[in-house]
Amino acid sequence: MGKATYAAFDAAGDPDQFSELEKQGLFAWQPRKYYHSENNSGGDLKAGGAVNIFGRINREFERDGILRINTGEFDPIAGCTFQEQAWLAYNKNQTQSMGLAPKPGDFFYYFSLYKSLVSVPDRETQMFDGLDPTLTGLADYPANGSFFLRRKLDQVKECVNQAIQEFRTDNPVSASKPLLESLSILHEIRSGLEKEDLESIAKKAIDFYLAGKIKDFEKVAAQCLGLRLECLADTARITPGQPFRLSSKLWNHRDIQIHDAIFKIGCPGGWKIHSIQPRFRTQIKKANLIKQLQTKFLRLHIL
Repeated sequence: MGKATYAAFDAAGDPDQFSELEKQGLFAWQPRKYYHSENNSGGDLKAGGAVNIFGRINREFERDGILRINTGEFDPIAGCTFQEQAWLAYNKNQTQSMGLAPKPGDFFYYFSLYKSLVSVPDRETQMFDGLDPTLTGLADYPANGSFFLRRKLDQVKECVNQAIQEFRTDNPVSASKPLLESLSILHEIRSGLEKEDLESIAKKAIDFYLAGKIKDFEKVAAQCLGLRLECLADTARITPGQPFRLSSKLWNHRDIQIHDAIFKIGCPGGWKIHSIQPRFRTQIKKANLIKQLQTKFLRLHIL
């Protein structure tokens, strides 16, 4: 397995190696850096011969070409260090009498850089050195330095930073405006990709990624606005040919002014949809139902 990863790293970004991916809506993606983990046991095998039980500083590895990571840093969301979380997961293995008492404090791992497709300093401080792990990183790869993509994604990041500054837990509505501006820019990027001088596979990969990111923005913006979509079927199990009723409701909890709402049902080709209730407009009230659409599928197929 270890030897196979060398070939896998080089082949990962070659679409000809994985022709089946595109049929599944996926695309080959080239990793930019490849590290080897170093044995930081220091020769102390009394804890069962594990590679790194104690996480001590190892002077042998304190040199160029080797990265040191401290997993003893505190995670404010979890309320404990990253290494404590790792040991808690490690302790879930209950078949080999393994168990460690998690405790806070520095804990070090070492990694040697075997191969990098980006420029990095001689002494790295983090695995992201030489990489842009944010949205604008797409302009570097797979967009090969696209000015259009970098400029537009920079605008998205500015809007996100503004949303973070304006977010308030008790009233997050003001954060929704820059989030919706981000959404508009992301849609603009997707529509403009075809005009860019990029390889076809790069365009498809970027479009696939942005489609997922758009869904993320839509979800967060709706939460900030206090909008909630409810969709219920009148039966738990569906069989081919069975008609059933689907009710959709959109709730407006923060009295947001909405002039109209349209429900669209995504379903496989060949399904017949009949609207029981005619489309109508309604005054949108706080914490009230905006609109209800009941739909009957006359012919169904199990996916």
